[in-house]
Amino acid sequence: MDKQENPIGSEGTKQQPENFFEGKELERWQRHFCDMANIFVCCLDSQGNPLTSLEGNGEEALKINKIIDGEQFQNMLLRVSESTLEDQAIETTVYPNVRLAVISGKAEGKPVINWLVCGVLSDADDVEDYEKPPLEGITCLIGRKQFARAVDAIRGMTDMMIHDRRCAFRAEEESRKSRKKQQEAEKESRRSKVFIDMMQLPLNGHKGEAAVNKLLACIGSFLNVSAGGLCRNKGKSGRVEIVARWCDGKNRWDMDKETEGREFSLFKRERAVVISPDSMINDVEKEELAALGLKSVIVMPVVLRGRISMRVFFGETERERAWELDEIKFVNDSVKILQKILPL
Repeated sequence: MDKQENPIGSEGTKQQPENFFEGKELERWQRHFCDMANIFVCCLDSQGNPLTSLEGNGEEALKINKIIDGEQFQNMLLRVSESTLEDQAIETTVYPNVRLAVISGKAEGKPVINWLVCGVLSDADDVEDYEKPPLEGITCLIGRKQFARAVDAIRGMTDMMIHDRRCAFRAEEESRKSRKKQQEAEKESRRSKVFIDMMQLPLNGHKGEAAVNKLLACIGSFLNVSAGGLCRNKGKSGRVEIVARWCDGKNRWDMDKETEGREFSLFKRERAVVISPDSMINDVEKEELAALGLKSVIVMPVVLRGRISMRVFFGETERERAWELDEIKFVNDSVKILQKILPL
């Protein structure tokens, strides 16, 4: 980078802060650092992109920003951020009264945020040892020892910030896992209760068509789908007869009146059929879905007397649905109960 280029960007070139810290939080800490020690500070992300503009004593920060050697700054940042031994560095500049520091805040050895710190010294070195005369026109001054202490303090507070945020992240993750486990446990409890209710249908006086209708309602309600049905295949032709239908009552189910007795390829297969929004289906299957009045569907074969003579299906009438694996398994397990309830 050319020495005359702006090494750390400007207000118009700010990057979005990383997820580890919010932008407002970084600006608040930066302002605190500047007020604490009469220094000039800006924050950068883990790659060295500016998250905040250089801040300090009013317009003096703009002047400081222009005289920072970009190549020196980038070399310091690269050295400190990649080092496993040091998290900060302080160097002299071409001005006898200007010091430059870079601090890298790390988590598990990897940089999270970086700080660029510049201080104009009140106790400068001998002018003869430097390329340029002392920088003038700056009222925000700090002593050499105080500058080193300020850099140490910023590193310490940065480590504390990262530690606190990591603790918060871990707490949020544990809370999320706990909620997920609770939701899974509640769902499994509901699933077990539905299975028990279905297996007790014959014991509660439900037989034949009444038991089938009740079972369709149990499955459909658990899946939270619009509709479901049971159809019988007429011989090998693939023509079907709708034996039982169930609808949730909240959505209309406009099944084609000509569905009875027509042939459906969806009801010919020996294995389950699952149609979701991303499923590749042909024009015939699209027409069959439209005739059934469904957007998405699960079709499961029902085995009676050792052969497949019926199909149970559940679907959505108003919207497409991406079926989850545990939903498909639930329908498959429910069919096993249905096979025991249906008369041979």
